Amino acid sequence: MNLALLGWTPGLNPLLKELAGAGEHRLLSAACVPDEAATDILKWFPALRIHSDWESLVGSLQADAVLVAGVSEAVMAGARQLASSGTPLIVHPSAAQKTSFIYELTLAHDDNRVPLIPLPELRCHPLVLASKAMLDTALHEPPQAGSAGIGAVRLFRLEHTIDDRLAGQALTRAVIDEHLLHDAHVLRFLGGSFNRVTAVDTGTTTGGIAQTMVTLAGQNLPEAIWTLKTGRPDWHLSIIGSEGTLSLRMFDDTARLEVTRSDASSAPVLVEKSGPSLEAGLGHQQLKFIERCLASGAGAEWTELTRTFETVEATHASLRRRRTVDLFFETTSERSIFKSQMTAAGCGLLTLTLFLLMGFLLLGAVLDSRSMGQRRAEAERRVLPASAFETGSDQLSLEGRRQLHELIELLGRSPQPVFLMPDEADPDVERDRRRLQSVAAFLTNAGHPEHITWLDLATVPHPLTRLLLRVLRVLWIAPLVVFLLMQFLLFVTRPASREQEPDHS
Repeated sequence: MNLALLGWTPGLNPLLKELAGAGEHRLLSAACVPDEAATDILKWFPALRIHSDWESLVGSLQADAVLVAGVSEAVMAGARQLASSGTPLIVHPSAAQKTSFIYELTLAHDDNRVPLIPLPELRCHPLVLASKAMLDTALHEPPQAGSAGIGAVRLFRLEHTIDDRLAGQALTRAVIDEHLLHDAHVLRFLGGSFNRVTAVDTGTTTGGIAQTMVTLAGQNLPEAIWTLKTGRPDWHLSIIGSEGTLSLRMFDDTARLEVTRSDASSAPVLVEKSGPSLEAGLGHQQLKFIERCLASGAGAEWTELTRTFETVEATHASLRRRRTVDLFFETTSERSIFKSQMTAAGCGLLTLTLFLLMGFLLLGAVLDSRSMGQRRAEAERRVLPASAFETGSDQLSLEGRRQLHELIELLGRSPQPVFLMPDEADPDVERDRRRLQSVAAFLTNAGHPEHITWLDLATVPHPLTRLLLRVLRVLWIAPLVVFLLMQFLLFVTRPASREQEPDHS
């Protein structure tokens, strides 16, 4: 298997040393690697080609898969490009990569089925794998006298202490997230798919956090309690069962796995111990993990990594809300992202429509030269149009006389102002005045001279003003039309209904 390296982190050293000792695997090229790390890597792979940036690495890539590590923008940009082009990626996770980066790679996987393989550290630890094997055995076989079984698991307790000389006397959120990501991956691997998260910080000051505790829980699962503090470096996992306690402890270069049975003496039974060869054993297990994922696909492993990132992110919500947060894991898909974006855009368009309508009404009130009485008369059809007269004349037409009879009947019920609309196609102020006199004469001859006082000449807004108002009317309604079109797209892009499976019974 030929590999390439994009970025670097100290957590890659066990795997790289294992690759250097395996004759069937080669590391061909690398990019975005610090100079001091490149010196060590060249000792293991003398023929390694170092590229100046990720673009040159991608342009000359001849590897079967690419190792991705680090949190720089260059590394993540290169990873996105490689995933989009269909190149298998082996990703060393870091909390600083953020859930959004993992989601982007997941979308690339959904688009072109590119293999994505997580490269966990503690998850592949030989003693963690041994603990998993013991727990799986306990599920199917009852504990025997003198065995190392612990019975039904009741509680996971992981106490992690990091060197206070490196972290200072207080913890930062970035440090907490980084350690929780790897530890939560182990707890989920051993305990199951936890979906409830409770986080509590202790001793919070402006300088940081003295200690943090996270409780993971799930339906029909034993709880897992994780604590992180500063002090003498230690990593202690206790798996408390009905028949005993399994204890996995890592400190310095030593790791111990032992069992204390509740029905036997208090002396613990040493199951397995790992010494200075720990790094070699970890690299060997990581390489086997990668080979297995490349052979059979790593969809489930990548999904588990995504859920671990979501678990870390949920601790922020738990601290902010000061309560337990329920996680409902859903596989990220392009359609779910599309629906979220469309929903947000739709709400924004509706709000924009409201503000544009208010702006249109305010500008209309300022720019429109018509009086309020004239606007009301136009709405109630108390306006005599220019078409009520003969073309170019002040003589009433037959249609105009009919309209005047209707207006006389309307004024008899409720006297209101009546407006005569000037001829916009052929404006003539003097002719408009004669038309007003013709209407007054008609009313007098019809026996209703009292209605003459309600007659008035309408005001015609400037053509540019009317054009501006028309444009504003279109602008405020346009976002609503776009929103309705977006809703139609959601209907069109809905998934096809699953056909009912035939009944073979």
